[in-house]
Amino acid sequence: MLDRARHTGWGDPEATIRACLFQVTSIATTTGFATEDIATPLYPPLSKQALLVLMLIGGCVGSTGGGFKVLRVGILLRMVARQLRRVIYGPAVVSPVVVDGEVVDPEEVRRIAALFFAWILLLAFGAAVTALHSHLGAFESASGMFSALGNIGPCYISVGDMIALHPIVKLTYILGMLAGRLEILPILLLFSPRTWR
Repeated sequence: MLDRARHTGWGDPEATIRACLFQVTSIATTTGFATEDIATPLYPPLSKQALLVLMLIGGCVGSTGGGFKVLRVGILLRMVARQLRRVIYGPAVVSPVVVDGEVVDPEEVRRIAALFFAWILLLAFGAAVTALHSHLGAFESASGMFSALGNIGPCYISVGDMIALHPIVKLTYILGMLAGRLEILPILLLFSPRTWR
């Protein structure tokens, strides 16, 4: 334990817990504050991966927080559980997605699944653009788009590297921030020819 504390720089357990709780709360609620730079070696790789997951999930539905939203993730998990039950017990089993005692409309479940797929595509696109136009590794490239799409703030790209990013990467992040804030689908409508008729 002591060797790990020396290696990571986290010596005082109380300060470590306080800093970690603050960072987790800041990222989960998408407020964008930071007491420690999350790109530093103070956070081990597993912690950085957990923070990326929190960037994806984001805040609660109805809040001004960014991210995919906690309720939608819960509905997707229930959808996966429903599909597993249908595989185990047969396709004739009736297993609706239920949230707070109410059945979620199947059309709403499909809309959430489509929105999640759009999120993943935009994350992959932004990470690819960043990796193509910078010297950053895959993890840092992905974190930039995670942060932009979720409107989070902190990411694993240092401030110096963020300033030096190619304008195409910055424009991609701007598009990601708009898409994340407007729930992606309205932005995708702008690219539909039927919208402009």
